[in-house]
Amino acid sequence: MIFDQMERRIKDMKELRRLEMIKANRAQQEITDIKYRNLVSQVKELIEVLGYAKNNLQFVISDSVQADLKQLISKLLDAVQNGYADKDMVTDGENDFKTILASIKKEWNKHHAAITTTTVNTLKVIGGIESEQVASCLADIKVAGTWQTDLTMLKRLKKSLNSAETLINKMDLDQEIIIFLTKITYGKATLTDLNEKVMAWIRKENLDSRVKLSFLSK
Repeated sequence: MIFDQMERRIKDMKELRRLEMIKANRAQQEITDIKYRNLVSQVKELIEVLGYAKNNLQFVISDSVQADLKQLISKLLDAVQNGYADKDMVTDGENDFKTILASIKKEWNKHHAAITTTTVNTLKVIGGIESEQVASCLADIKVAGTWQTDLTMLKRLKKSLNSAETLINKMDLDQEIIIFLTKITYGKATLTDLNEKVMAWIRKENLDSRVKLSFLSK
């Protein structure tokens, strides 16, 4: 009799362990599925933002990064071919995604500098004339210097570059005027820099009362 009870207890313990294993596996699978969905969402967002950057800011990722991104998408499709997300493949995908982002950040840093440096330098030169608008443009351009997979940030960058271009074009700046304004900005302008062309531009922009010269100490 006692052996029958022990045998039933053993069977009950085995059944309990089996149920606990099923529960643990289910919980783990739910975690993996959540990670998979988050990763798919991040990849989707990245592709959308890259599309905007390409069409509006001429940013095209390198062939190697494109290949890595395509391979990641294939891996994500393979990860659920059995109907549920494979834990190891999801982990590999997360690591691949981090590597891709790191590469994009490096490529974006170079591209951002290429499309903004001239504009930024010119804005700094005219900062004393249109200080509020220039400050706003410079702030948005600076923030976008680091890739963040943020569509709103890139749209602000595009808007600021357009605004800066409009402002610079409106002021009718040529190289001679830019050189003069640069000297003014750094306190190096002298009377010899005030030629007829520069004076005509100053009057046209109604800046007569805002341009100041001073004596240099010997």
